[in-house]
Amino acid sequence: MGEAVKSDIRTFDFVEALSEKFETSRPRRKGEVTRTRIDIACARTLNKIGFNRVTVKDIATDAQISSAAFYQYYDNKTEAAAKILGQFIFWATALITDTARAARGDLSAELTAGNLAWLRSARANAGLIHCLLQVSDSDNGFASLYRKSNESFIARSADALLRQAGNTSSQADAPAVFRFKVYALSAMMDEVTRSLFVRESPLLKDILRDTGYDDQALAEALAVIWHRTLFGCDPS
Repeated sequence: MGEAVKSDIRTFDFVEALSEKFETSRPRRKGEVTRTRIDIACARTLNKIGFNRVTVKDIATDAQISSAAFYQYYDNKTEAAAKILGQFIFWATALITDTARAARGDLSAELTAGNLAWLRSARANAGLIHCLLQVSDSDNGFASLYRKSNESFIARSADALLRQAGNTSSQADAPAVFRFKVYALSAMMDEVTRSLFVRESPLLKDILRDTGYDDQALAEALAVIWHRTLFGCDPS
């Protein structure tokens, strides 16, 4: 996947994060400069156009190179997209983890912070979220990477929450049951974000309008659901 783009929580926009990294640590070799420009262009065009509609010409035009130059670095758009989406997965999970860790010590605040980071990154990168599904349908290797990354993140989250459970009633749950709950809650988060930012569900939009929920309020409501499901009580 190439060098990972770490989250520093300065931005929830992946293209901005790539561009900032490029400007602050510009590669010395001309070939690496061109490759990085292609990667940033690929991320930007995927987020705007989507994987199924984007063409090599679109990416090359955005990177201000010829299509022939693109093929010096990547065999096709799928290879370029798989690389940049792999970096996006790493960046997004790091962003959620880093944001939640900043609230460590207050479990409710940590859940809310992690949810809010995911919602804001999904909103800023809705096109890339959609592309994750599109590329998974066309590239088995990427589909496997995406699945393993999701499962690894869920397992790490479950283990971290287990360690923080303390003397709550949730400790009556076997670890496997607790991990299943985290898996189910993570699936809920995926469905909410896809319905909101990818499918743009009219029903969900109506519900959020009627409740008056913005991203912060939605993150807090989802945190309550997490807390009740995992620990059997409302946050204190």
